[in-house]
Amino acid sequence: MKAKVYGELSIRFPDLQSDDPVLFADPAPPEKLKPFRFYLVHAYRHFGKLDNNGVLVESTRDIEKATRDEKTWKEHIETALLVCTATDIIPARCTFKTTKTKAAHISIEALKRASTPDWAKDSPEHTASLVAPDPRFRFTTTVRLSGKPGSGNPYVVATGVIRPTTMADWTALANKLGDKDWAARCDKTIAAWQNHVKYCQEKER
Repeated sequence: MKAKVYGELSIRFPDLQSDDPVLFADPAPPEKLKPFRFYLVHAYRHFGKLDNNGVLVESTRDIEKATRDEKTWKEHIETALLVCTATDIIPARCTFKTTKTKAAHISIEALKRASTPDWAKDSPEHTASLVAPDPRFRFTTTVRLSGKPGSGNPYVVATGVIRPTTMADWTALANKLGDKDWAARCDKTIAAWQNHVKYCQEKER
C-alpha cells in the first residue's frame, strides 16, 4: 500500500496494517475486507521491475529470465475479481505481488479443476456448486494473511482457501448477473483490467 494512501486510510481505520486488504469502489467509501473473499474472473501473470516509487518500468512473462535474478524481478498477478462483502458483490481489479501471489495461484488452480468433470468428485458440496454454469462461479477464494520472519524486515504471506459455491452464494450472484447497472460496472472493471494488462505488456522487453 502506497504511503500516502496508507496514511489517509489509517485515519479511517485506526487498526489498519500496511498489508490489510482494502476495497475501493467509488462512490462508496473504502472498505476494509475482513474477510477478503472473491470470485476469480480473469488473471494475468508477469514479472516486473519497479522503480523506487513502485512504478512498473519493465515486464516479462519469461519465467526463466525472471528467476535468474529474483531480486530484480517481482512476480505480479493482475486480476479482475468479484469481491464478496457482508452486503454486496463488487467488481474490482486487484494486483497480487511477490509474497501475496500464492493466494492468486491457488485460485487459478481451483478454476482449472472447476472446469473439469473431476471437480464434482471432490465432495457433495463441489457437486452442488455445478448449479453455476460458469466454472468461475463454482467457488470462492478467501485470502489468509500470515506474518513470516525474514532476513531483514518481517513480511506477510497470502494464501487462499477454496470453498465451493453454495446455493445461497449462487442465488445472490445470479440476482446480480441480471442487474444491468451491475453488469455495466463489471464491464468497466474488466475494461480497466484489460487496459492495465496492455500497459504491462507494453513494458515488455
